Amino acid sequence: KNLEKDLIANINQNYDIANKLNCFEQCLEHVDKNKEGLDKVKLIIRNKGFITEKEFETVMGKESLQKFLIRN
Repeated sequence: KNLEKDLIANINQNYDIANKLNCFEQCLEHVDKNKEGLDKVKLIIRNKGFITEKEFETVMGKESLQKFLIRN
């Protein structure tokens, strides 16, 4: 569980917003075809500059979160 948090924290810290959005987009294209969810994720990142694991899971679902974390 901590590893997951660290991964999300790492993504949040190491990418500026443009890179972060790009990273999410690329990962999610492979993982999840949920365009609407992806737009929500991007909106959250644009507004706050980061997204929490909980928010990501709420928007994209647990399965997508797991796949996303495995890819990163």
